[in-house]
Amino acid sequence: NFGFPIRESAYEKNNDDAVDVGFLLKLDINKERKDALLYGTYFGGNDSTSFSALAVDDNGYVYVTGVTQSKDFPVTQNAYETKFEGGLSSAFISKFNLNKTGKESLIYSSFLCGDGEEAGYGIAVDSRECAYITGVTNSLNNFPITQNAFQNSISNIEGSGFLIKVNTQLSGEKGLAYGSYIDGNGSDVCSDIKIDSNGYAYICGFTTSTDFPVEGYDNGWVKDGYNSFFIKIDPSKEKRKSLLVGKFLRKNISDFALAMAIDNNLNLYITGYSHSISKSMEKREGNYYEEAAIGMIKIDARICNLSVTKSSYNNQAKIGEITEYEISIINNGPDKAKDIEIMDVIGDGKAIKEIEVSKGEISNIAKKIIWNIRELNIGERAWATIR
Repeated sequence: NFGFPIRESAYEKNNDDAVDVGFLLKLDINKERKDALLYGTYFGGNDSTSFSALAVDDNGYVYVTGVTQSKDFPVTQNAYETKFEGGLSSAFISKFNLNKTGKESLIYSSFLCGDGEEAGYGIAVDSRECAYITGVTNSLNNFPITQNAFQNSISNIEGSGFLIKVNTQLSGEKGLAYGSYIDGNGSDVCSDIKIDSNGYAYICGFTTSTDFPVEGYDNGWVKDGYNSFFIKIDPSKEKRKSLLVGKFLRKNISDFALAMAIDNNLNLYITGYSHSISKSMEKREGNYYEEAAIGMIKIDARICNLSVTKSSYNNQAKIGEITEYEISIINNGPDKAKDIEIMDVIGDGKAIKEIEVSKGEISNIAKKIIWNIRELNIGERAWATIR
């Protein structure tokens, strides 16, 4: 208790049980020393609690996840799960309004647990006050899994990743919008999560599974080690249809993706540490290397299914006769398409008289047509007519 930066407005000003508890601080970085502290509170129960990650929504509400061993962890009446009856630890989701004081600052708090042990490692929030939590569990039963889950059963009790979506504006079981295991036949950890404007979830982590849901094991997987991954999930889709993409990140002896950010162009920035394969490294015992390094990877996570069609035209047109055809493109999603280039070649004996486009810019050099479209929304169609 002594000297830790706690404010009078705190949810909990004291740590009377002298156990490890979570804390939440809000600082104004433009101010100095103690004037910078806008909010500070302890949070937990009579046993160990740790905060792992937080997110802030457009209203300024703060969402926190982590792991607790406290049976008396603070939960609210509107919680999805108010009881901790599983193993030694439970994940949780807690939501704060830092403009309130004391107990009124906690507006939602719930256990996220089954009959085993859980930990929440990553959290994100959308504009509808829905929280997306990811982490690790070994619960076989009673874990918050929904019928439309990507995966509704655990494959290995060594540990499974998970994705849970909770609508914090709804009470009880109505608040559970989505819940799924994410694993294979080994040990799997989901370490961080981000959400884009479409509500797609981007998750990174690491696994030893030989059947983890990624596109190809020949492109990055190594045996007898942890393999970093990222996956992109649409929680509005059912079961395996919800998986939009899954990829391993690098081909190392062992690597661990721990944290992630996403920009407006759907570029992912993933960081962690790895035991990398390098010719400059001296080989140690077995298949492992002593050296390890931190790193950062940038990945373009945009996915677009573009359909391009070209209508037929009179290939036997006489000299001086005008014929025309159309090139059409549709973006079937799931993301907005950017920087599209379509190329076509005109047959011998023909010259372009006129080109009309609904979107973008088109040019022709000799017999080649190049059509550039800066962006195409989901479901949008563009066309070009060539005469």
